[in-house]
Amino acid sequence: MRIKMFIKSMPGIIGFTNEEFASFDNEGWIDCDFSIRVDCFDASFSNQLYKQDLEAFLKNIHNCINGQTTTIEFSTIEEFLYLKGIKQENGAIKWNGELLSPHNTSNKLSFNIESDKSVLHDLSVVLTDILKQA
Repeated sequence: MRIKMFIKSMPGIIGFTNEEFASFDNEGWIDCDFSIRVDCFDASFSNQLYKQDLEAFLKNIHNCINGQTTTIEFSTIEEFLYLKGIKQENGAIKWNGELLSPHNTSNKLSFNIESDKSVLHDLSVVLTDILKQA
């Protein structure tokens, strides 16, 4: 099984999708377009990511690259996307994740995949670029 996930950040400040988070800084939200492909499943949608969620994910990735941890985790403040990777002894990363439909939380994609460790560097570059634009 292979997965491809593309995140494209869009410039500008957006509003809140959940009033519960209204106390959070408006400038901390990044409007993103997602395209996720897992085998024959193909989903594209727009949603928002909180900048601090991406910063924490990037820190997790750097800690794994530097050998400080074997676990990489990403979750969103609004809980529509969860991703966890565990680095194996052979260097491979076993990922599991869940993605909830932004319009109907009863629709959920759960997946388990494996990648090589080079994906960590690629993720680091992409996230660093997104965070510079935010």
